[in-house]
Amino acid sequence: MPLPINHPLLQYARTVGDWLVSPAGAAGLVLVAIAIFGCAYTVDQTEQVVITQFGRPVGEPINTVGST
Repeated sequence: MPLPINHPLLQYARTVGDWLVSPAGAAGLVLVAIAIFGCAYTVDQTEQVVITQFGRPVGEPINTVGST
């Protein structure tokens, strides 16, 4: 059974939909996408990495192939 036209959930969905198609909503969506994709980094298998936090090495070395 479909929701009535004045159901609060449908009104909320319309509000969110209107916000996302606005210029500010589109800009916010782009910024969120940049933040999400900017947090991941892939290292080539021929490279080595030292993970640091505030300039100090963090964690133990991983010497096995295929470790994540």
